Amino acid sequence: MVTPVTSFGRSGVADFVLQRATAIVLAVYALLVFGYFLFGTVESGSIAAFFGSLPMRIFSTLAL
Repeated sequence: MVTPVTSFGRSGVADFVLQRATAIVLAVYALLVFGYFLFGTVESGSIAAFFGSLPMRIFSTLAL
């Protein structure tokens, strides 16, 4: 019998929900970063402050 390698013992529904949840997280992260570059000040100090803030560091780690 062949065992599926990608399911890790969960059902297909759980894999589908996990995939959709991560897609939402990545979409919100991309919109946040693109919005910052479109409407924010694009200077090295402000970019460093934006990505160095605690909420953005947590969100970047979550997206990664």
